[in-house]
Amino acid sequence: MIVGRRCLGLVSLSAYSVMPRSPRLSALCTAGTHVFKALCAIGTKLHVDVFDENFPGETAEGAAQLVAKVRSALNVRFQAAPSQPGIVFTDRGRGFYAPNSGVITPQYKQALADNDLRAFMGDNAVMQPGSMQDFLLHETAVSWLRKRLAESTPRYCWTETRPQYGQRLKRCCEEVNKDLDVEGLSNGTNKRLKKLHDSGGGRLRY
Repeated sequence: MIVGRRCLGLVSLSAYSVMPRSPRLSALCTAGTHVFKALCAIGTKLHVDVFDENFPGETAEGAAQLVAKVRSALNVRFQAAPSQPGIVFTDRGRGFYAPNSGVITPQYKQALADNDLRAFMGDNAVMQPGSMQDFLLHETAVSWLRKRLAESTPRYCWTETRPQYGQRLKRCCEEVNKDLDVEGLSNGTNKRLKKLHDSGGGRLRY
């Protein structure tokens, strides 16, 4: 989710799944346990939040909760600024827009209004491509984290608790902030738009 012109806001919702490796292990863990997380990048730093087990997931209700986190992040980042970014650009994921018609979901629309934000595509995103991961900045940020999470996955991953996963996720986020150009990514929209134009709408190498 991109907020404003110069900052990457809340990344689309993603989930970490714990799956048993054998029938014997099924008795030790819950198959398909999901830990939902959100990624924020305001300016120069990434920040991650892990939702509790009651989070509604990739639904309109979940999207509304994500919008509230965007507002909280903006209030912290721009607390001394005379104005704040107010435009939100998302993919067409579940919870934001209806899959076929592209109509904004009522819960997402109301959450934007309640938090003094508005959608870049308005009330209907039917003209927006359904698959544009190579253009969206937050997909790059997610890939940075995903790589580090894969490299740090414990051998007996099914024994990892939600708090332990949260700690590992934050360590990976700290590595990204230390080693990669988060600020450059946050300011990369215009660069990607130019590449998209120059390629005639073709896929970008991101």
